[in-house]
Amino acid sequence: MDRELAKASLISKIRTEENQKKDLDFLERYSSICATTRIKTVSRITKNEILNSEVIKYFKFELSFDERQITN
Repeated sequence: MDRELAKASLISKIRTEENQKKDLDFLERYSSICATTRIKTVSRITKNEILNSEVIKYFKFELSFDERQITN
């Protein structure tokens, strides 16, 4: 019984570590994409598209907009 509990605990720990790694990979990949997108294409996308993007929802941070660069 103790071996089964130890095995289940180890499996749980491994899955937790894998999920944390996936989360970190996601954050690194999309934070890079988001920063690049805001710099290169802000004049081609609307404020609503930025606010509704999954990247913004995931990070839950606020952006300050220069209204001259963003179309309505």
